[in-house]
Amino acid sequence: MFKYTLCFIGILLLVHASYSALQQIRIQRNQENGTQSLPFDIIIECMVSIIIMLFGLISSTKNFENISIEETNKKIKMDTINTHSDFHVLRNRGRVFSSQ
Repeated sequence: MFKYTLCFIGILLLVHASYSALQQIRIQRNQENGTQSLPFDIIIECMVSIIIMLFGLISSTKNFENISIEETNKKIKMDTINTHSDFHVLRNRGRVFSSQ
C-alpha cells in the first residue's frame, strides 16, 4: 500500500508543480518580462515529485528474473523439451496410415 501512496503523492506534487508553472508563465506574460526562467522552487518541486514517483514505481514492480539459459534449463525437464504438437503428429502418423 505504501508504494501506491508514494506514486499518488508524486503525481499530486507533479500536478501542483505544473499548475504553478502555468500560473508563473501567465504572470510573466502579463508583465511582459520577456524570457525569464521559472522560479527555483517550482523546478525543485518537479524534480522531487519525479523522484518520489520513481521510488514508488520501482518498489511496486516484481523482482527481475534471471535471463541465464542455465537457470531456465534447470526448471525444464528433458521429457518436456520435444513435446510440441507437430512432433506428435509426425510420430503418430505412421500408426494411422498402417491401420487402414
